[in-house]
Amino acid sequence: MELTNSFEILLRSFSPVFTEPSFQTFRLLMTGWILSFRHRYVTDLIVSSDSVGNGATIFLAGDDTLCRKRGLGIFGTGMHHDPLSSSKSLKVCH
Repeated sequence: MELTNSFEILLRSFSPVFTEPSFQTFRLLMTGWILSFRHRYVTDLIVSSDSVGNGATIFLAGDDTLCRKRGLGIFGTGMHHDPLSSSKSLKVCH
């Protein structure tokens, strides 16, 4: 995929914060972000940048700290203050 010179210059300004392999992945994802006309999910970015099969492994992390969990079989649960459900008069913990 060939990029315009101005877009390539913009992306190159981010290269010092990446290793070279990571920068190539970033470049492919940003190209897909520009070319995507649907939802900008990571998988859609890969398809839009025409990089299916030649991208890198992408590790994603999620935080489900305030996800409501119940039951005795749940490992690693704890009490967390929920700022979205709390008010001045009612403090909510999950």
